[in-house]
Amino acid sequence: MANNPLLDRVFIAGCVTSDLERQKNFYACLFDWTYEPLESAIAREVVIAKKNGIPTAAFASLPSQPHPFDTEPNWRVVISVDDVDAYAEKAVKLGGEIAMAPHGEGERRSCILKDPDGLLIVIKQAPSMMEKKEPGKEKKLEQDMISRMRRLANIMG
Repeated sequence: MANNPLLDRVFIAGCVTSDLERQKNFYACLFDWTYEPLESAIAREVVIAKKNGIPTAAFASLPSQPHPFDTEPNWRVVISVDDVDAYAEKAVKLGGEIAMAPHGEGERRSCILKDPDGLLIVIKQAPSMMEKKEPGKEKKLEQDMISRMRRLANIMG
């Protein structure tokens, strides 16, 4: 599945964190994500995580006067991977924890992890059908993701 553009990606998610640099480093090492600043109306730092240049998630610093939903670091996501067990082991080596051990078979295999802030993330075996190439699908996915990230950044603010 190495050529699957949807591996190691979140369809849409946002993370509000108390230590933006630590979180960026953890996810960059775990999934090879890169980051770009996001322009938004929020008076705090916001970045977009990308995998192979395609947006995957938004990260924002926890504000000094948080919104009621942002009193503690938080997010919930499902990330598709090509080997649930290998990513679970890698997360532990990077300072994460396994909250629920890998379970299930084939495309139903999944695991719940805790990142360094103690936030839960779910990793799930990517469906084999995700490998099918469709003309223009990657560009449409990127445009949809950017649109969702902008809406999410405004909601998080």
